Amino acid sequence: MSLSLPITCCPHAFSFLRDQLPHLQSNDGLLRAAVAVSMHELDVQPAEIERQMASLSGAIRSRLKSRQRQAMLAHLHDELFARRGLRGNVESYNRPDNSYLPSILETGLGIPISLSLIYTVVARRLGLRADGINAPGHFLVRVADDTGSILIDPFHGGRQLSRDDARQLIESTLGGTVPFHDDMLRPATHRQWILRMLRNLVFAFQANREAANATAMREMMTLVESDERDG
Repeated sequence: MSLSLPITCCPHAFSFLRDQLPHLQSNDGLLRAAVAVSMHELDVQPAEIERQMASLSGAIRSRLKSRQRQAMLAHLHDELFARRGLRGNVESYNRPDNSYLPSILETGLGIPISLSLIYTVVARRLGLRADGINAPGHFLVRVADDTGSILIDPFHGGRQLSRDDARQLIESTLGGTVPFHDDMLRPATHRQWILRMLRNLVFAFQANREAANATAMREMMTLVESDERDG
């Protein structure tokens, strides 16, 4: 049974997240669930984040002259990384706001999983077949068409990775403690995506000795996990 009320989490954020769970498999549901996570700490109007994301995709779409994947990716990368300045926050990686979409859209700074979410949501709105890749230690994006697929690393400016590049990235992130295997490059379900974002925030808040906020993220995790069991 899903939690009815949180003890520590902001009730408005908790309620908004709960409202997204029936729609979590959709692109918009994924976006709104991620926005709900940020609402625990931030004063966020979800409609404003939707407007900003629509503006991103609209700006790219207005410049497209080809529906070929590489042409679309070139415009996507130009807008997200060159014009909007999305990039990994290598200096303050563990800041909680690196996981909050409103903060990332304002500052451009995030961690792999949150930057990948923005990338994927916008790419899908352009008609690209994009999925989050639940690689251990470093979330990625896969973009596919009938000719094959490529891996994208939004944390490092949208660089394209070969399978061997991805293997080296994962091994360096994990310190070589876990042998690489293909399951490490499996797509994430949207539920897995949100749970991993919340888990990252638990670690970030614990590192900052913010026990109440860590507990709030666990309450959100329990909500998402309980909904999965009920389904």
